[in-house]
Amino acid sequence: MAHHPSLTGMMGLSTEQAEAVKQEERGKIPLARRGDPDEIADWIVQFASPASRWVTGQVLAVDGGLGLI
Repeated sequence: MAHHPSLTGMMGLSTEQAEAVKQEERGKIPLARRGDPDEIADWIVQFASPASRWVTGQVLAVDGGLGLI
């Protein structure tokens, strides 16, 4: 499995340590996986579009349900 650049780079973890962190993290997220960048980008595009012109002062948790636990 590919390593996660921020875990191995910025945090200095080995590939094995990074995989262990990812496994533990998946166990805590109700959807059991990290979000893809495209899934985050979809919400950015949505809120930057005219379709959201009536939305004000909101905080949207795009976290796969992690904020629910």
